[in-house]
Amino acid sequence: MIISIINLSLTNNSFHTPQTLKDRLAGMGIDVPEDCFYTSAMATASFIKLQRPDGCSTHVIGDRMDTDIVGGLEAGMATCLVLSGVTSREGMGRFPYQPDYVFNNLGEIDPETLLSTRVRVEN
Repeated sequence: MIISIINLSLTNNSFHTPQTLKDRLAGMGIDVPEDCFYTSAMATASFIKLQRPDGCSTHVIGDRMDTDIVGGLEAGMATCLVLSGVTSREGMGRFPYQPDYVFNNLGEIDPETLLSTRVRVEN
């Protein structure tokens, strides 16, 4: 008899990707498929996708790689990291993903020059 139990593992740690979490548990002898993980970044991305009106160019602007930027990337949006907050330019390198744009502060952002991820893919 084979018993199959489907679990959804939720985590509020958005630094780790589902693949990283799968690998960490595999190292402890626990086999969990990658699609059974749902991070806070993924939840944020789902929420943003639901809230974004069709045809609107939407960008995620934030100062944290592990919440703001990963959430925007998960939602398929252009991301802007401002270095006036939590994440520094040096700290960006420790993440397996990178923002589309990096600014020293909010004052440097010109919305007219930002392309949405959707526009970049279509062109």
